[in-house]
Amino acid sequence: PRTPEDSEDDGNGEEDQGLRISEEERINEEEEADELY
Repeated sequence: PRTPEDSEDDGNGEEDQGLRISEEERINEEEEADELY
């Protein structure tokens, strides 16, 4: 089995970070929309 450290060395960790950031942005947008209405 591959460890998270190995995937980070291959650059997969960066991709996971991008996905995480996009998810956080989506959640923040939803929260802001709730506040507006």
